[in-house]
Amino acid sequence: AKEIIKSKSALVFDFDGVIVDSFDVKKTAFSNLYLQYGEEIANKVLEFHDSGNGGMCRVKKFKFFHENYLNTELSEIQLDEFCKNFSKLVVKNVIDSEEILGVIQFIETYCLNKRISIVNSATPQDEMHQIVHERGLEKFFNGVYGSPKTKVENFHHFFSKFNLKPDKTVFFGDLIADFHAAESVGCDFIGIGDRIDANLVASISTNQYAFLDNFENI
Repeated sequence: AKEIIKSKSALVFDFDGVIVDSFDVKKTAFSNLYLQYGEEIANKVLEFHDSGNGGMCRVKKFKFFHENYLNTELSEIQLDEFCKNFSKLVVKNVIDSEEILGVIQFIETYCLNKRISIVNSATPQDEMHQIVHERGLEKFFNGVYGSPKTKVENFHHFFSKFNLKPDKTVFFGDLIADFHAAESVGCDFIGIGDRIDANLVASISTNQYAFLDNFENI
């Protein structure tokens, strides 16, 4: 991992599960929102997340859950209500979540004044800005990007904005969706934690990759 990192001019980070230990915060919030339809539906929502789908943006998730688990379509008004309720449940909890071990020291060592550092998340962009601001992390990042654009669209945007080359960029993620985003834009990938199937990555990766439990001792 060190060799990959040192060869890059840009480090890009997913947020939940990479910078803060907030993956379960969102998973639990989705489940709680669907408890009104019964425990069985709420459990299906949990299973969906545990099957490597955590990186999908919330709008797509709500539509998917309603169509596939409730056999109904969400109206725009209902969708807006679900998004507002979800945001209320998670923003404070994400702000209050523990940092991933060693991440701030890592960013201070590898990013400040040395490399471009960027957040690329599936969280709505205005919410992501609020969370980064409230946690006092703004000074570490040259850009903070979120939905409604996909991670791939965000990559293309900041590649252009900062004049970055994919082969000089590495993406830190905690889900297989993050790996696929890195793979599709041609940048290297470092998996954080244990939620990614390393064998799957090994079988399809065309770029360099590595895995870390956390950022301590890097």
